[in-house]
Amino acid sequence: MFVKYDLYDENGDEIKCSRFTAVCSELNAGRAVKILTLEELLEQTGITIDELENAPTPRKEDFESEYEECQMNRISTIGEILQSVGVDLKAKFTA
Repeated sequence: MFVKYDLYDENGDEIKCSRFTAVCSELNAGRAVKILTLEELLEQTGITIDELENAPTPRKEDFESEYEECQMNRISTIGEILQSVGVDLKAKFTA
């Protein structure tokens, strides 16, 4: 699953998401990837934009990985942020 949302810089130019490029490559390779807009995700999880914006960002201690150095340099995913407010996306979308 991938959540796509529009992001713009201070000049109003769209900021391209490198993760979306990778998702498109996966789709072109025939992989099943579900793409949702941010609004669709919020609607389906029952979370408001305010709750999402105020959710605590996971700390490096929250990541369970033997590749700790790599994990320290990565951006939190929306799934990790939603998990911090009690939403389990895997459980929600794999039934």
